[in-house]
Amino acid sequence: MKLDETIIKEKLSLAFHNQKKKNLRIAEKLYLEILDINPNHYETICNLGLMFAKSKKFKSASEMFLKALNINPQNASLNNNLGNIYFEMGNKEKALSFFKKAVQIDNSFTDAHFNLSLLLRNIGYIDEALKHLNIIIKIKPDDIRAHINSAIILQTKGEYKRSIQSFENALKIEPNNPTAVNLFVELIKSLKLVNVKEDNLKFIKNIFLFLLKKIILIIMIYSIMLN
Repeated sequence: MKLDETIIKEKLSLAFHNQKKKNLRIAEKLYLEILDINPNHYETICNLGLMFAKSKKFKSASEMFLKALNINPQNASLNNNLGNIYFEMGNKEKALSFFKKAVQIDNSFTDAHFNLSLLLRNIGYIDEALKHLNIIIKIKPDDIRAHINSAIILQTKGEYKRSIQSFENALKIEPNNPTAVNLFVELIKSLKLVNVKEDNLKFIKNIFLFLLKKIILIIMIYSIMLN
């Protein structure tokens, strides 16, 4: 038994090293050799699942994660991983079930809330999606993904003032974020400024001044490079 544990430890270390070096065939062979010795070696099963997922071998990844889940059913990360895998495989119903289970196990798991919000938005439940984005913002106020996606949903709902506020929050966190800037500009272009309230007009003006300064800076740098 001690000999088996020593062999597993050595093979696991070598497999992980090869996985990091992207020698995936060697890593997979070593992981499978470990499972020949101990079919329920949890760390090996999880590592294989992650490796298969990264290689887009989604069916093999799901098999590994389900096996790991049988060993540790209350693991939020495993449920979240399975949600991602089933989404990639086109099974939105199963993906939804696993994402919901992940946040039920750990309501502070922001990645699972985010994945759940994306799926809910994808299948048309935008109010539910917004609820999970708000949970993320309460837990991590500087999560720019949550602010940007909240802004997109609010724009879809026609709640332009709140959408503008969400973009403002995103740009306070990361003023140079190209996604936030581009989507915000598209939102403003789609609005008639006469319908935008004065407090939001001030913010819009500041954003355009920021964009103008950025363009001027790029032109100056380009001119210096040419000279």
